[in-house]
Amino acid sequence: MQYIDRRRVPPPEELRGDRLFSNGERMWQFLQLEPNRRAQTRAPQSSVQSGSYSSVLPALHSLFHGRCAFCESQTSALDIHYFRPVNGAEPHYGLVDSHIYYAWLANAWQNFYLACADCNAHGRNYFPVKGRRAPIPTQEMYMKYLESGTGLWQCGLLKRELCC
Repeated sequence: MQYIDRRRVPPPEELRGDRLFSNGERMWQFLQLEPNRRAQTRAPQSSVQSGSYSSVLPALHSLFHGRCAFCESQTSALDIHYFRPVNGAEPHYGLVDSHIYYAWLANAWQNFYLACADCNAHGRNYFPVKGRRAPIPTQEMYMKYLESGTGLWQCGLLKRELCC
């Protein structure tokens, strides 16, 4: 796996500012649901997940030098890979709200990787952790992320692990 200095390529415009806020507003509303209702509701899908953003892939190509983040192959079939799955992370560890993990990172630039079809197909939702999963962010934490407008998750796990 190649070393990537994420400071080299800033988050694409679609992941910052007003676009981040409008896309993240649905997730913020989802986090406000009562725990029982949230446990029975699908986390909202981001525009990136639905293929609506055009500048994310070129930015990832630049960041990862046109190579798969995992096997380093250089092929035309490179696509977006979420390092932490943006819903239904497995194993579930018996959590009632396991389907939410890690939906709040769907627009966080640090969670975007470039992967070839082979690497992207293996274990898309498999993200084992030692100990407990990170806590689901509070509404306040998520709003702080949206209001920052940077596209960079600044609370906890990604800040210390994948800091840009």
